[in-house]
Amino acid sequence: MSRKNIYQIISEQKVNPTNAFERLKYYLFSKEYRGTDYRTYTVSTFIDKYVFSHMPIRKAYISLVDLIGGAGIIKVRERYEREIDDIFTLSEIILCAIDNTPKELFGKGGIVQVDFYHDIFYVVNSIVQDTGHKIAKMPYGRIIVTEDAIRDQAIWLSQDEEMSLALLEYTHYANSGNIEAKASILTKLGKIIEPRLENAPQKSTADIVGYLLNSFHLRHNNQSGKWSKEYIKDMDDTEREKWLDKLYNSIVHLIIEDEQKSINKEVVEFRKNNH
Repeated sequence: MSRKNIYQIISEQKVNPTNAFERLKYYLFSKEYRGTDYRTYTVSTFIDKYVFSHMPIRKAYISLVDLIGGAGIIKVRERYEREIDDIFTLSEIILCAIDNTPKELFGKGGIVQVDFYHDIFYVVNSIVQDTGHKIAKMPYGRIIVTEDAIRDQAIWLSQDEEMSLALLEYTHYANSGNIEAKASILTKLGKIIEPRLENAPQKSTADIVGYLLNSFHLRHNNQSGKWSKEYIKDMDDTEREKWLDKLYNSIVHLIIEDEQKSINKEVVEFRKNNH
């Protein structure tokens, strides 16, 4: 058997959530950086002193550690067995701090060097990529979503900001298993693409999307009354989430299909005029 090179070995390693969390903690709480004032700062002490008051998610929390605890991460400074969601939650808090640090705090006349956040952002981004996710920019800040080339193609083709944001939000890591959040996003997407579903040919992707929107407790109350469906009453959350994901994927493919139809028309016209 041929020996693997170091790049193959590293790329095939699975992320250990606890070890990855400890890496983040080191760059957040332990590694010290010399500021422009010759004092030393850890990322956490700098955030607490100069940035925390600017973070829109701080609410009634009084410090970074207090906020992290409020986000559901227990005893952040101690070594515990952690889950992937713990890494992503801490990463999004760090990203929020980075994005809301006043620019005047960097460089000459500021408190820290311009590249102060370089190390911790590198670690966040590496972990995110190694878990098959990516950092996406939303109006309210950066979030972590699954890596999905087909979804990204649909976003690029849609040319609709509201639709693009909804497509990204659906794949946010925290929405895995969150039926109500996914249903809410799909309902929003259904309203946006409504014109595309009118007079859809039977068994087409548009027809399938319309059927799923009408039949899985999204557009209508399918649990009782006029639109009641027995299968909805009996379906558990795991099964329902699978169908919601099928609907999401169908919407993504519908967006791409519509673009292909437009291309087909252009090609037909081109061939007619250039035979």
